[in-house]
Amino acid sequence: MTAALSALAPLAPDHEIAAQAIALAGFAKSYIQSLSESTLRLVGFGPSGSVWRTSAPTIQPSRIAAALDDFATSHQARPVSKKISLRGRIARMLDASWWRRHLRRQLLRTADDDAHARGDVRRARQVYLSEPAYARMIERAHENAAKIAGLEVACDDESIPLADVVTGSVTNPRIRRAEMMMRCAGFEKMAEFLGHEAIFLTLTCPSRFHRFTGSGKPNPAWSGATPNDGQRYLTAIWAKVRAALKRRAIHYYGFRVAEPHHDGCPHWHMLLFVDPAQRGWFSASNFVAGKAKHGAGLVGLIGAAALADTPGERGAVDHRFTAELIDPSKGTATGYIAKYISKNLDGLTEQGESVGLDFASGTDARDGARRVRAWASLRGVRQFQQLGGPSVTVWRELRRLRDAGPTDTEQLELFEKSRAAADRGDWMAYCMLMGGPETPPRAMPLRPAYVERVSVAYGDSQPRVAGITGPHGYTCTRVKQWTIQRLGAAETNKAQAVWSGLVKRDPAFAAAWQRLSSGFGIWGEGEPSPPWTRVDNCTADDAPSAQVAHVQRRISGRYAAAAPPPPS
Repeated sequence: MTAALSALAPLAPDHEIAAQAIALAGFAKSYIQSLSESTLRLVGFGPSGSVWRTSAPTIQPSRIAAALDDFATSHQARPVSKKISLRGRIARMLDASWWRRHLRRQLLRTADDDAHARGDVRRARQVYLSEPAYARMIERAHENAAKIAGLEVACDDESIPLADVVTGSVTNPRIRRAEMMMRCAGFEKMAEFLGHEAIFLTLTCPSRFHRFTGSGKPNPAWSGATPNDGQRYLTAIWAKVRAALKRRAIHYYGFRVAEPHHDGCPHWHMLLFVDPAQRGWFSASNFVAGKAKHGAGLVGLIGAAALADTPGERGAVDHRFTAELIDPSKGTATGYIAKYISKNLDGLTEQGESVGLDFASGTDARDGARRVRAWASLRGVRQFQQLGGPSVTVWRELRRLRDAGPTDTEQLELFEKSRAAADRGDWMAYCMLMGGPETPPRAMPLRPAYVERVSVAYGDSQPRVAGITGPHGYTCTRVKQWTIQRLGAAETNKAQAVWSGLVKRDPAFAAAWQRLSSGFGIWGEGEPSPPWTRVDNCTADDAPSAQVAHVQRRISGRYAAAAPPPPS
């Protein structure tokens, strides 16, 4: 599966990206049409009895998936997730809008990688990400805000502006910060109740991932790695640590914050609560020296994993991994991580004041936070993650309910207590009702319930949260089905319904409206509308056939919607 297309420039304008997306969708469609009927039936395409290309050999779906992945990778796009069915993956690659979204993101990331390699991204110049990439991210954010302002969500006779929905969701930095601080404070209260300790950990990438040193000088050990390479490295390290902790039955809970160094390379901060007997210790110097006794417990496992890669390089002992036990007499654990949460969201405190200076950028924390959010969005980095503890999805679904109904059984009483704890914002009570911090997710009494919903755009089914399931049974939390439409469409539909009802109920009014329409030259249904000017550029005899031919050309041409060709 090949396509003779030249690569776009990293900062190509949108109209060039759109044209490239249409061409790539056309190439993908040509490949799908070249497959045999039996192959297409394997992936769910083609009605029974149709004859497409019976002479072509049957190809296994795995080979089709590999060809599509190679095609996407070779044309500056990320392959479709393997969690999606092959039919859904094919439908997405036949869609020019899917290509356009991926090309825009990947090209902008490539432009920032080039600036990162040139040395433009660093302290006192273009901190966290390049200025062109930041400007393009801000521009697209404004475009998205303008689109959201022109839409609304509607269900039956109720409609809400989409902008109000977004403002009231966790995408709002103020609400997101408040929820995270509430959950962190709940964890801390539970740790005090259970006698657990709080420890603050920092994980940093090896020197080869850093384009510059901490002082802003070029790093001779840099290997050409990008910020995304650094994030993948940290993710792989934590995957090994998580598996090792699970094997040793070491339980923990808390939060992880990912933020960039001044050159865009990520590092992680983690606030974890753990039983003092399982906390352990770690000596970086002993580990580098190869001594057997270099650590134990949670801290020892994380430290050993962090220093396993090039432990002898300069600065590894001091900066690769740090652990600090939080002393409650000097301050709370929530207050310790609060500044990291704030400066990566909006740079504001809970009182709406600036948290101070962003040392990496040398600007106010509010300006630095905007660049950090743009960096995370561009790089696809998950800034905040809860580690351990119960499901926040169940928590949010419970908060949708105002009354759980009767509680005449023990199971319903447990559900109502959990709902009441979520409704009043008591994260500690919710955690304890879900079994405590040591209960694995699958053993918790309440879990999110999913239903398969068919995608209108691509025809495949995707799981969507619909409610909560547990010992009490199933509770639907999403009773209403909302649709997105143009702002004001609900009022227009209501007015049209009233008008149509009036015409149908009153024959005299309908006759008067018919006479009025005729008198003012209002055309009837199915008739062509008269021109608005004295000039008519249409040819009277050929206009209908020309229009039909134009539609037929669009259906059969390269810009047609993704669909199997008609039987020959």
